[in-house]
Amino acid sequence: MSWRQELDNYDPDTLLIIEIAERFLQDYFHHDADRAEGILTEYFRRFGKWFDEGFVQHQLSWHLAAEAHFCVHLGGRRGELPEWRMKEGLLKTPPDALEYLRQHYWNRHRGG
Repeated sequence: MSWRQELDNYDPDTLLIIEIAERFLQDYFHHDADRAEGILTEYFRRFGKWFDEGFVQHQLSWHLAAEAHFCVHLGGRRGELPEWRMKEGLLKTPPDALEYLRQHYWNRHRGG
């Protein structure tokens, strides 16, 4: 079962953040679609009990993707994440990823 089924009770906005994180795992961390989904699924299985939707909404897609890549793919410990992000130059969301978030999350049509 993937994160999509396991988190189907999450708010649609939160799910969109995770979907974009999955895309970022592909675009910036060079995982194929199946691996990106698997990384996020494993990430939420391991750590999801320690946080809620508010955490996901606070982290947003870029930081979520980086943390999942580090913890699941690289096998790093969450406590070592800040040092790794600094060493790898991943402290800020890249401008093109920020633009993608702007277009597909913040400025998307919300219905009405």
